[in-house]
Formats: sequence, C-alpha cells, structure tokens
Amino acid sequence: MIKKFLNSVFSNPKNFMDIMSYALYLRAMEYAQLMSAEKMDTVNRKKAA
Repeated sequence: MIKKFLNSVFSNPKNFMDIMSYALYLRAMEYAQLMSAEKMDTVNRKKAA
C-alpha cells in the first residue's frame, strides 16, 4: 500500500511537490494557530495583572 503510494509519488514529481507543499502548509497553519494562541494568552495575562 505505502510502497504503491511512494512509487506513484516518485514517478510523478509534481505530485510529490504538491504533497510536500501541502504538508508544509498544514505545519504553517498549526504554527500560526499556536503563536496566536500564545499571543492571546500573554495579552490576557497582562490585562489580569
């Protein structure tokens, strides 16, 4: 199953790039959410203080 998938990916480099960019996009979104949550936390703490 995985081998078949890898073969299709490597036989078609465009697919590989699409998958990589999609994975990077997901990581970036995750990171952005983390950062904004942290920022809100700091803002809330400053208000409370």
